Amino acid sequence: MSGALSVGILFRGVKNVYRSRLRTVALLVLLALSVGIFAGFRQATAAVASQSQQLTSVIGNTVEIRNAGASGMGAGAELLPEREFDEIATLPGVVAIEKQLLVRNVFSQFFPSISIAVGNEPGKPLRVATHGEPSAVRIVEGRNLTAGDAGRAVAVAGRLFAENRGLSVGDRWLMEGSQENPAVSPEAVEIVGIFSSDFAFGDNQIFLPLDTAQRIFGMADQITVVWMSVRAVGDVDATVERLRASLPDRDVLSGGSKVRYISAAFDRVVVSGRIWLVLSGVLAGVVVLFTMILATQERTREIGVLKAVGGSNAQIAAQFVVESLTLSLLGSLAGLALFLPLGLVVVNRVLGIADVSDAPAITEMGQAPLNSLLDVDYGMTLETVALVLGLVVSLAVVGSLYPVIRAVSIRPAEALTHG
Repeated sequence: MSGALSVGILFRGVKNVYRSRLRTVALLVLLALSVGIFAGFRQATAAVASQSQQLTSVIGNTVEIRNAGASGMGAGAELLPEREFDEIATLPGVVAIEKQLLVRNVFSQFFPSISIAVGNEPGKPLRVATHGEPSAVRIVEGRNLTAGDAGRAVAVAGRLFAENRGLSVGDRWLMEGSQENPAVSPEAVEIVGIFSSDFAFGDNQIFLPLDTAQRIFGMADQITVVWMSVRAVGDVDATVERLRASLPDRDVLSGGSKVRYISAAFDRVVVSGRIWLVLSGVLAGVVVLFTMILATQERTREIGVLKAVGGSNAQIAAQFVVESLTLSLLGSLAGLALFLPLGLVVVNRVLGIADVSDAPAITEMGQAPLNSLLDVDYGMTLETVALVLGLVVSLAVVGSLYPVIRAVSIRPAEALTHG
């Protein structure tokens, strides 16, 4: 009898959600909105914070060294002895060194007319000469250069470079340079990959293994730019000062100012998002709490009847917890479903984040495309879904706590006389 009564009370807890359909619909709408807002801002703040960290790790801890006054887009006076920089790796806080040889080639029949052949250390990030952030470079066909490509006649071409020359993965291209920078030892290289940086000048480049480029252009042991990665952003300024003191005839540059500006904007977005996150969570909790208080008041006589026929306090409490949990779960599912079509729009409006997914990239020399820096992925993650469900369960338990205490304290005799 007790077991049947328990099952019946649990079933009643689920069924009670639908007793007043109009009120339930109204409450589910409020819950869906609050949960949807919570999910949206949780995902947005997590995505923006992750993007900020990624940006900092990519740009903020990077130092660039060139010949004094060099643009880094040619050869000759801009050449540097490769061995000069071997000791840099031993500086405190330096975690990686990348050396590049940039050779400018003029092909007037193509737009843009200037293409760049880049000798890149195989296995190291591809940094286009115009802005250098490897996060802006992605392989769209084939593969990247690997450590095993050292000395081989292989290359990864920019999408525009390949389109202008009708090249595809597997084709061969004769590297013979131009009148300005002719190849000393012209050599056909196999295109093993094609990359894109969403940037016209960046996409008009071709990457070869560093020693292969040095061999083809007769520039053995020569480079034009060195990229350094410092362990922490806070160590960048000190590292730059040490390098400038030891290399007075070199330009030592860092992307710290760019990072500080963009990171500050990201931080403001994260703070605003977290405020909305708390407000939406509180709203959901208030909705659940008042719903259950109202349900308890309406069912005082019913509670008395259940107690009179042998219902225990635990069974009464279970009924309200199940009802609260059912209502919260339905609201959360509706909220997650609501987030999919509307969440990104609402979040962008409130936080002031522009949708740059279809915006044209900045094409001035020396500036990274906004697409690669500010296009944040707001796709719903399992972590966010788990957090929402955890919030819902917590709200259900906390929201039913006071009503449960009130319900179990009701005396059957008093409840049966309740109007």
